[in-house]
Amino acid sequence: MFIIKPYGRSHTDFESEGQLRRKIRLDKDIGTLHDKPVDVDEFTKTHPEIVIAQWISAIDKIAAKPRGNNKPTLEQRDFRQRLGEAALELLTGKGLLDLSNRKGDLERLWRSKIHPYGKEGTDKGKGRERGRWYKRFAGETEPADADAAAIAEKIREHLHEREYRISPGRPDKRRGRIAARAASIVRSVPPSVPPDSPDEGRCWSAQDEKDYEKAGNVAAQIRGRAEKLEQEAGGRNRLSVRDAAPVLYEQYGRLFPDGNGTALGVSEARKKYPRVFALHCAVKDTYARILENHRPVEKGRGKSVAQVLPADMNTLFRLVEAKARNRDLNALVRLGKLLHYQAAPSSGQDAPGNVVDNWRPDIARSRYQPRRGNRKSSAPKRSSACGATPSHSPHGR
Repeated sequence: MFIIKPYGRSHTDFESEGQLRRKIRLDKDIGTLHDKPVDVDEFTKTHPEIVIAQWISAIDKIAAKPRGNNKPTLEQRDFRQRLGEAALELLTGKGLLDLSNRKGDLERLWRSKIHPYGKEGTDKGKGRERGRWYKRFAGETEPADADAAAIAEKIREHLHEREYRISPGRPDKRRGRIAARAASIVRSVPPSVPPDSPDEGRCWSAQDEKDYEKAGNVAAQIRGRAEKLEQEAGGRNRLSVRDAAPVLYEQYGRLFPDGNGTALGVSEARKKYPRVFALHCAVKDTYARILENHRPVEKGRGKSVAQVLPADMNTLFRLVEAKARNRDLNALVRLGKLLHYQAAPSSGQDAPGNVVDNWRPDIARSRYQPRRGNRKSSAPKRSSACGATPSHSPHGR
């Protein structure tokens, strides 16, 4: 779901405390007297179209839509209608959606999102009403008997107060989904690391990889857990990040012992074993990305979690290195943007040649560069700098 692009363009700007944050300029205001940066957090909570989009996104996960070009079943249409009516009533009653100026347009938009398949045609199939999050919001109740008003209230809590987790046994998050999305956009600025940061120049050697593997074959253990889960439930159960966490937790203890039967704290482990610590963090990140982004097998299409997980440590290390190279490339692209905009004249035509004609090597003081407190920022962080930074010259290699 697009948050910014349908309504405007984003840019970065400094706040009063010196932090660089992303803000939005609305398309309808650009070139007018009302053209000024808008706070993303406030925008996502009050702009009618984006409020509707976020509520509909939540409803779609509870009351499933027909797949592809299929028509809805009678049960699907009825359940979505009841939930849509309850949600709209709650939105307007709580003042979360302002219909005062454009009531007709916004109500038509809401109806088109609740029933995107139109009014005509139905499918005679059954049992397609439940979305992936249905059980979390409605429990074991049948969709025909579900309390639409109660589900709508839970959607409000999920979006505006405390984001639910799909597993009912886990605690809710500390803020609503809308606020979490806004915070993610606001913080999405070119990252930088102070020169004396322990993250600067992080890398690991082949010997570090051997030491890591000697502590435990986490690849075989995690894949084994995934295969066992899938075999026990006929392929219906999938390994989650929570299932893989104990393996990586035990690996941490073996890698960073404190000599007293326990493990070093994070700050001590990072300081004492910086390269191995960086490798362990990269391994954790790799597994998190695989498990969070994997899509379940449907109708025999796709691969199971066990099939996409690395089978051995060599495969795992190659995957970690590939992801590190991608991060390096992204960091260099961001660095290029900083150099380009820093060299652009305050007035006149923007052109790539400005970097050569108006070279400014000190990008640490660039208005496009984020700050952390009062400390100077360096170039965007790379995952494996190893003391070798790119040449900050248009004529460098």
